[in-house]
Amino acid sequence: MNYAVFQFINDLSGHLVWLDTIMVIVSKYGLELFAIWLGFVWIHGDDRRRHIDVQSGFSGILALFLNYVIVCKPFGSFTVPSRSG
Repeated sequence: MNYAVFQFINDLSGHLVWLDTIMVIVSKYGLELFAIWLGFVWIHGDDRRRHIDVQSGFSGILALFLNYVIVCKPFGSFTVPSRSG
């Protein structure tokens, strides 16, 4: 099932220009945009939103750490079979 979902998402590539553009921007600048957004919410938010902001920051740091751990493991070297054979 994971491979079917992977194929479904990848089959969208190249068919929707606007979606491709959004994905390129998010992949290049997503981390910076997330940090800027957290800073904006921190400055303009009340105590409740600041608490949520801190939780979001920790969640982002945890996600980056887990990504690093997963990529360094052997199962992070999965290769996608080509469609041509």
